[in-house]
Amino acid sequence: MNRPSRTDEPYEGEGYNQSPNPLSNDLTTNEDLNGTVNARQLNAGSSQDKSAADDADIARADPSRDKDGGPAPGGLSAKTIILGRPSGDGADAAPLPHAHSQIPPSPSSTVHDDKEHSDLVARAKKALMKFGSFVGPGFMIAVAYIDPGNYATDVAAGATYRFRLLFIVLLANLFAIFLQSLCIKLGTVTGLNLAEACRAFLPRWLNYALYIFAEVAIIATDIAEVIGFAVGLNLLIPAIPLVAGCAISILDVMVILFFYRPHGSMKALRTFEYFIVGLVMAVVVCFCIQLSLIQETPVGDVFEGYLPSHAIVEAKGLYQACGILGATVMPHSLYLGSGIVQPRLREYDTKHNLLPPGVDETDFADGNTDKGYYVPSARAIKHSLKVSIAELSISLFTFALFVNSAILIVAGVSLYNNPDAPDADIFSIHKLLKDSISPAAATVFALALLLSGISAGVVCTIAGQMVSEGSLNWKMRPWLRRLVTRSISIIPSVIIAGAVGRKGISQALDASQVVLSVVLPFVTAPLIYFTCCNKYMTIRAGGARFRTSSDEEDSNTRDGGYVVKMANSWYTAAFAILTWLVMAVMNVANLVLLGKGVSRAELAPHVSARSESTSTFSMLARSTNMARFPTPSSDPPKKEMQYFPDMTTALPSESGEFRRVLWTGLYSQLVLMTIPVDGDIGEEVHTVDQILTFTSGKGLAQVGGKEQEVKAGDMVIVPAGTKHQFLNKGPTPLILYTVYSPAEHKPTTVHETKEQGDREEEDGIDVAPAWSQRSKEQNEKEGWVKGE
Repeated sequence: MNRPSRTDEPYEGEGYNQSPNPLSNDLTTNEDLNGTVNARQLNAGSSQDKSAADDADIARADPSRDKDGGPAPGGLSAKTIILGRPSGDGADAAPLPHAHSQIPPSPSSTVHDDKEHSDLVARAKKALMKFGSFVGPGFMIAVAYIDPGNYATDVAAGATYRFRLLFIVLLANLFAIFLQSLCIKLGTVTGLNLAEACRAFLPRWLNYALYIFAEVAIIATDIAEVIGFAVGLNLLIPAIPLVAGCAISILDVMVILFFYRPHGSMKALRTFEYFIVGLVMAVVVCFCIQLSLIQETPVGDVFEGYLPSHAIVEAKGLYQACGILGATVMPHSLYLGSGIVQPRLREYDTKHNLLPPGVDETDFADGNTDKGYYVPSARAIKHSLKVSIAELSISLFTFALFVNSAILIVAGVSLYNNPDAPDADIFSIHKLLKDSISPAAATVFALALLLSGISAGVVCTIAGQMVSEGSLNWKMRPWLRRLVTRSISIIPSVIIAGAVGRKGISQALDASQVVLSVVLPFVTAPLIYFTCCNKYMTIRAGGARFRTSSDEEDSNTRDGGYVVKMANSWYTAAFAILTWLVMAVMNVANLVLLGKGVSRAELAPHVSARSESTSTFSMLARSTNMARFPTPSSDPPKKEMQYFPDMTTALPSESGEFRRVLWTGLYSQLVLMTIPVDGDIGEEVHTVDQILTFTSGKGLAQVGGKEQEVKAGDMVIVPAGTKHQFLNKGPTPLILYTVYSPAEHKPTTVHETKEQGDREEEDGIDVAPAWSQRSKEQNEKEGWVKGE
């Protein structure tokens, strides 16, 4: 029989309480709450330790089982916890002392803390393992942002504006991360890539129109990859001509055929992804080495470039910003980003038996959206979405941003205001790196370009396959489909390389980026539309399903199941529309510039105008068969004659530079200036004397409050400290020579525009050297003016 109340007598044996409650009170058992009250520490240790000990004791107590798994005698656990310590058989259990007795400290809190620590480590390890299983797609997408097209645009931007367009590089990468996040969301929720979604959800005519834009973008991108591969190979092995390099680039298709199996085993797919990761890391290492070789460049100047600059609103700055945007946010990467997330979703559903009955991987292998398409389970979406976006964001914001910034920084250091750079293209920067830094620096640059061409070519071919399969549902075998896609791009590249050589290659590379920039708004519009509509972005609880494209109604609502709407929030939608508008406006401006006949040569003389010899000195030498003026040096002048023939009679009426320093001496400086039509030099006051000789055009001189018309053959003297202004009043540029005494500008200064000159003066870049500001006594004392 059961004992009616608690006594101090021991139990006589089993059977007196056949069905005890695990935490029953003292009316039915001889313990208070299964020994918890009697085991409680009394006034020993902190209250936090007591609570932790009590929680641990309760968690460990199991009154229904003994240590061997059988029932405990009397319905209690075999061991009773006294003072936080387990007693063996009760023999060592002593009566509780009074409340103020000294009680040994309990290890329960320490055990609890150790358990929490181990749980935290276990959770962190699990999170890292989960994140590691998702590493790969983000790197494949990042490849699209470090392709050879980025080299061309970043080199041009660095040569023209030094570090000031780093802000555009940062902005373009942020746009890319946002748009790629939408791609991952679309691919994860619907199970379709962007091309398949267009085919499944849009009218046929609109799908075909978008396919044309996408195919143009794929071809333009692939041309850039082929050219980059050929140029990199030619720089490393000059014996291999550009035409042969373009043909050899088809080998990356063989790599795809051997490795890439999106519907095969995950082990093989991850092997392919790790191959791409290796290529990306190799490019990153190359540029780490490249940056380490750069000297005498303040870090502050570089980081200042990530702040907004007024260079963006200038004509050539806007043109180059559009090029950077088109080279960074590449259309084919959107198809790629939405199409490489499904394998991990299917892996999760397969592993957890969430696929519909009778459906397996072979049902998805042909990618036929007319037959039907795979829709992931809600659990798979929850498992994958956030981790996929995090992996993508980390890959783009670290590796892609770093490589693009490094290219622009290297170009800014080596090409900006460098009179020894005849062309600001990939070939020129390779030569300059070789001559000015070291042959190793040039080799590393060429190797990075080659690796970028290989990885980007592989990824672009995959994206081309996704576009053709998703938009048109080709019935062609995958290997033949990839071969055709690649051949479409190789053929024009070979023709360009064979017909016009190096010059044509550089122009084709620039043109491909402009094409991508124009196509971008058309490709991003359906992406934003799909992700903003609950009609397409709705999931239901339960397992995965196989939905036919003819099922236009929302089956989730029809069958009354629990649904979750995952369309973009209003602020995400607003930011997406704003991003689209920014890209559209920039591209409209780009088209307007192109429609007005404004070329890169006119906008950015540093970039390609030099190859056309449009600078004043190149045209002068070409028209008179005279040698070019000697390249100025930053060092004090040598004691030798400087000869400039026909200075006032052979100058052209057009010039591509606002200011160029010809020679700097200990007490004076000779500068050639060109004021464009309707332009001026700006009202200013110099602390040095100026002697101005006009050689072409007509203008108005305003000096010390007086005005005077000037023309070719006139001379004007401006004493130090006198306010002055010179305006062009003629139909042609106003060209003049200015002698400063002492020097006013940096000996190697070349300013393409007045804005550039003002900016460099404000930034402290265009400053006269200290040796040109010394007094006559200092020069005599140091021996600079002694006769020899």
